Amino acid sequence: MRTAPVAARSGGQFLLQYEMEITNASSKTMTIQRIEALGPESLLLLEGEALTRAFPEGFPAKAVVPGVQSTAVVFAFSVDRVPASLTHRIRFQMGDNPEPLTVEQPGTPVRLNTLRIHPPLSGANWLALNGPRGNHHHTGGLMPYQGRVHVPQRFAIDFVQLEPSGGTHHGEAKVNRNHHCYGVQALSVAEATVLEVRDGIPENVPDPEKRAVSMTLATVSGNHIVLDLGHGRFPPTPTFSRAPSAHKGDRVRVGEQLGLVGNSGNSAEPTFTLRSPTVPKSSAAMACHTSWSPSFTTASACATNCRATGGSSISDYGLPRYLHIIGTITSCHTNSSSNARMGR
Repeated sequence: MRTAPVAARSGGQFLLQYEMEITNASSKTMTIQRIEALGPESLLLLEGEALTRAFPEGFPAKAVVPGVQSTAVVFAFSVDRVPASLTHRIRFQMGDNPEPLTVEQPGTPVRLNTLRIHPPLSGANWLALNGPRGNHHHTGGLMPYQGRVHVPQRFAIDFVQLEPSGGTHHGEAKVNRNHHCYGVQALSVAEATVLEVRDGIPENVPDPEKRAVSMTLATVSGNHIVLDLGHGRFPPTPTFSRAPSAHKGDRVRVGEQLGLVGNSGNSAEPTFTLRSPTVPKSSAAMACHTSWSPSFTTASACATNCRATGGSSISDYGLPRYLHIIGTITSCHTNSSSNARMGR
């Protein structure tokens, strides 16, 4: 681990969501058999099927790592008390040697560093998907930037708006305006300065694969705004269907409209994604899919049919307090069966 994990409050506990890169420097094949996280007591044991599920889908090498290649493991578990550091014990086999070897990765510090923000959307009946506490295209989205591997979507959450029957749209699904979240106001989550604005990327016709333009670092996040809270903090960044309301250098207030939810960039249908960039430049954020924008995910981090009213924090109902949404939002549902519906 090159970056210290952040402990995020979630469901009355602390969520530890992070990744470990493992490199086989030998010419022989390495077979990983077991990984244990300690802090200092045993916190998580991965072996058998649990270990298999912990490897990102995008990595060709998983438990069996050919010579001079790397793999990665996605960790997601909760603790009642945040350990000062994490140590990892890895058992593996090299080539045809039947005797397993065990190594320990020295303790990595754990940070308690949360970002407190306000609601990013107006209205009710939002479905939260693809959040932390899982292994999917957000948490397992390891991507290179400036010589390092980043996972800026580690704490991303996707939102769509539901009708009473549970659908995300009415009528023809290929029409953007038929989706309930399309055109909904996206709001500033904090007092901030507009660091960057991107506009002019055409909207997609809702489709699982097709996009209006080719996906590059310049287009993958769609039309968007990057906000700067100061002190190196960059809150989740919205992607819009049409011209953003704010301009570069503007100071924005909590709840001020930044734009409208749309369907530009690498998005299969109108959606809103809550992302907190780990790097300021949107090119890096886009490379790692880090910004506000449309897409879906596993929502195991959000309680089913949670209802936060009277100014309660949604995070009290399971959303990670790394983002700590504050305000009144009703009927925050979750659904873990829609993982493949969105592309971002």
